[in-house]
Parts: sequence; C-alpha cells; structure tokens
Amino acid sequence: MYLNCHSRYSFKYGTLSVEALVAEAKKHKLDALALTDINSVSGIFPFIREAQKNGIHPVVGTDFRI
Repeated sequence: MYLNCHSRYSFKYGTLSVEALVAEAKKHKLDALALTDINSVSGIFPFIREAQKNGIHPVVGTDFRI
C-alpha cells in the first residue's frame, strides 16, 4: 500500500484525478490505497467511491503543512 498519494485536490501539489489515481492502483494490482492530500480533505468521498467501485480498500488521511 502506498501511504503518501496526492490527487489534484492537493492544491498546487497533485496532478492526478482520484479516478486516474485509482486506475493506476488497479493497473498495479494494489488491494489498498491511501489518499493523503495536502491541506485538503475535498477528495475523500470521490476517492472512497472510486476505490470501492474498483475493489480497492480506501484509506484516507491528510498531509497538513503550515
């Protein structure tokens, strides 16, 4: 499981949509994936839906930076 994945919801830091991130995880046959966007939790619900739809266990967190 990758523990430090960022999506485009990590404003200025991430580039992938949650759909693309989950698609990459599925391509590499991961059974779990953690989304830890920087200073944002906006992508958590879309990520959970997409991960579950693709048979991947979603783990959520936040990377807070000051």
